[in-house]
Amino acid sequence: MSEKPAIEKDILLETYKTQWADIHHSRDQDWELSKLILAGFLGLSGLTAFADTPILVQLLSISFIILSVLGILVTIRHKRLFAEKMAAIRILEKELNIDQLNLFKPTKGLRLFTTQNFLIIIYVLSALIFGIFLLLQVP
Repeated sequence: MSEKPAIEKDILLETYKTQWADIHHSRDQDWELSKLILAGFLGLSGLTAFADTPILVQLLSISFIILSVLGILVTIRHKRLFAEKMAAIRILEKELNIDQLNLFKPTKGLRLFTTQNFLIIIYVLSALIFGIFLLLQVP
């Protein structure tokens, strides 16, 4: 097997790093969105406990239901992006003669407990909780 020219190897290595950076960036976006929804939950809880503003609670509840649904959609997109990026990473690893699969044995089978699935569950529960806030304010 012939060795790749240094320039080509540098380009492959930069592309490899970029693929991983994209994965980490999308994961950071997912966690930032979950923090925003948590802040909304805490704020709305405080508002309902200490103030009598049903219209504001209704508006905020609807807003955070919408944000939770958008969170689900963004996380599903990031889940697909993760699969796309990992496919590219596997190809780049072959080209760079890096065999991560032999270094770290991935688990096979059903992967229910992934970060993205966990976040989707958080968003679904958040939408339900905000829906309860909304229903409690409707006369």
